[in-house]
Amino acid sequence: MERTAHRELLHAVDDLEYALNTIRNFGPLSASELLNVDLSAKLDRLVVAGAPSALFAKLRGRTEQIALHPFPEQRELVSAVRADEQPSPLSAVWLLIREASGSGAAQHLAAGEAKNCLDELRLELARNAPDDDLVLV
Repeated sequence: MERTAHRELLHAVDDLEYALNTIRNFGPLSASELLNVDLSAKLDRLVVAGAPSALFAKLRGRTEQIALHPFPEQRELVSAVRADEQPSPLSAVWLLIREASGSGAAQHLAAGEAKNCLDELRLELARNAPDDDLVLV
């Protein structure tokens, strides 16, 4: 792999890893927050940089799992609290809390699995680094 392509792939990996760390450290994220993180753009950058297709497929699956489990928006939480004058076991608040905790777990798990995929790619990049390029992977 040529030096410029190698570096671009490393930068694309860094970019996606930063987004995944945002989800892991500050998540779970709502749908609007996930839009700001823009995982799809970071995946596209990996493809353009030359990420292997098998790895890309794994990463896409993990990031789709994150997108499928957004945390409820703040307005949904406020609406549920206002709707429940007397909470019951099946109240809107209770159901939303259950959904939110599931979203958090699903996002965190999928982000961790995606990070493991990136670690595999970094290892491969370190093995195939150009001889004249000192790489911190």
